[in-house]
Amino acid sequence: MSTTDQAQLDVGCGTGALLVALRREAKPARLVGVDPDPDMLAQAEPKLRAAGVAAELLRGSADALPFPDGSFDVVVSSLMFHHLDAATKRGALREWRRVLAPGGALVLVDFGAPRSALLRAVFWPLGLFEHVADNLRGRIPALLDGAGFACR
Repeated sequence: MSTTDQAQLDVGCGTGALLVALRREAKPARLVGVDPDPDMLAQAEPKLRAAGVAAELLRGSADALPFPDGSFDVVVSSLMFHHLDAATKRGALREWRRVLAPGGALVLVDFGAPRSALLRAVFWPLGLFEHVADNLRGRIPALLDGAGFACR
């Protein structure tokens, strides 16, 4: 299946920058953005319109998506996952797995465990906050595995 035949979902779409890039680069048949913040969605609408991008924008939560099972060929999420607490991360991954069609792909972009002593020292205080602890402690691959995703 070519990317032009695909339905793609951006979870935590914010102001729509990734939706614009997906339309330009992947040209999916259906493009949907979900974000819990109505202000972000309000900023996304004119950005998409100015870029000539047709995409559905919906207010919603990463762990409770309003779509039937298998609705999307690709689910993407960029720099949003670290904002979720541990339970919501697990729920979001289960939900993303649910809305992916068989053979679909999750593209999750976020930060992980710091690899150098300097970065560990800089980011150490952030590890005290629950919502970033899984990222900073390198737990995201295990969470992905637990939700049935192959982590690459």
